[in-house]
Amino acid sequence: MTNVCSNVQLFFWPGSVNRHSLMHSFLDCNCIRDLWEELEKCISSTVEEKVTFTSSLCLHETQHRVHTKQSSKASPLSTYGRVNTMLPLLRSYFDPEEDTKADFRMSREALHSLMHQLNTHRCHGLGGELEVLILAYWLAHGLTYSVVSRALGVPKTTVHDVTHRMAAQLVRLKDQIIHHPMTAAALHNVGQGFAALAGHEAFSTCVGAIDGCHVRIKAPSTPDAQDYFNRKLFHSVQFQAVCDSKGQFLDMFVGYPGSVHYSRILKHSYLYEEAVFPPPGYFIVGGGGYPCLERPITLMTTFR
Repeated sequence: MTNVCSNVQLFFWPGSVNRHSLMHSFLDCNCIRDLWEELEKCISSTVEEKVTFTSSLCLHETQHRVHTKQSSKASPLSTYGRVNTMLPLLRSYFDPEEDTKADFRMSREALHSLMHQLNTHRCHGLGGELEVLILAYWLAHGLTYSVVSRALGVPKTTVHDVTHRMAAQLVRLKDQIIHHPMTAAALHNVGQGFAALAGHEAFSTCVGAIDGCHVRIKAPSTPDAQDYFNRKLFHSVQFQAVCDSKGQFLDMFVGYPGSVHYSRILKHSYLYEEAVFPPPGYFIVGGGGYPCLERPITLMTTFR
């Protein structure tokens, strides 16, 4: 190639060189024919290399676009904000073989049901799916916004906004999700569930189990802070709930200070004051902290 280029330069070089004599000598020894053949070979090989390089570049770009589209379809969280799906929490959530209860205290099916109830389908912001995960993780562990921010790779202010907004939206759906079984068929199904648990048909008319729990809080800075200090030696508010045989909530009542007795909370709840559940002919069961009642609601407690 170097010899060809030098010959070409000599042939087309301006100045004192006699072109006619050079051309004459080239023609006499048939050099001009060999020169052009070598030039054609060099030009064709160069064009082929450029075409090959351009084709490879286009193929790489096409593959990159296809991979990007597949990645965006595989990860529904990458909608508007960039989400690091390699974080341990998100990686375990997107792995169908992983159990989500350890991180979110909810099964994968329960998380998907919650997302459906909250209507999380949208194509802007972080995406409703990630917002539900933020809320579930925050509620499951009672962590600070900073810890949730680092665990899920989102700003701390976003965690604050998402938890408050999604919690308010969830509260608005409370009556649609938590309600009493009032039809005969629904009551029969719940009763059969308790009969199966107890191993006796006497519990076929049992349609609920009532109990309470303490939700830990920071000590209030008010004069009545001592009212929230419970018998387990921490500050709390109390949560009363009625569940069916599968553990699904049928009724809830929240807010009394931790030092208040279960029986007093029951008598101030809507369930007792309005006597809306259970209906006549059915009963609910409760622990030793509750009184055994026949009216206004039928409540059977453990034998002592």
